[in-house]
Amino acid sequence: MRLLSPCPTTATAPAGALVESSEGPSPHSDVDAFIFRLCLDHQLDALLLVLGAAATDRREGGVSSRPWRRWLQEDVDLTCLLAFDVLVEDGSLPAILGDAYERGSSSALVAQLISRYDAMGKLLEAMAADRIASSRPAHSARVRQALQQCRARLVDLQDYQEDVVTAGPLVEPGGRLTVRGEAEALVPEPSGRRRW
Repeated sequence: MRLLSPCPTTATAPAGALVESSEGPSPHSDVDAFIFRLCLDHQLDALLLVLGAAATDRREGGVSSRPWRRWLQEDVDLTCLLAFDVLVEDGSLPAILGDAYERGSSSALVAQLISRYDAMGKLLEAMAADRIASSRPAHSARVRQALQQCRARLVDLQDYQEDVVTAGPLVEPGGRLTVRGEAEALVPEPSGRRRW
């Protein structure tokens, strides 16, 4: 555990910011978890902002020279790393990232994902049926594309659900993270490929 202390206001460090100190271990074991959690909150906000920018570019049409899509991939990787660090330091993740049971159980997580994609698929199917005779062909094409991707993800999830091998709970009864097995799924592989 590193000791953090207030630093003076600078161009890159606002008043009250914490910096690493060499005075020895910190008596506050939750400081790192707190800092990682703040970073994760900021990163999630940034990711959503970039996602909105990417969607705006797509709406405007054409090929954009802006790096939104690359930044999205990089933001997903950084979000995974920060979330992993929060858990390692016994911190709590934002509720939007699921509860501890869902994250610690592959079967529970996949079941939640299946329920969401199934609901989304039914909504898109209803929209697709309404758009068969639509005078907006481009809109109908986007609905069909979204439905196709949703169905593909459902198939992928169902295949994974059949093949999943449980390596033990990630979260022990006392709530402490067990860093092994599926916990490594939070960390992207160097090649950019993801593990389940």
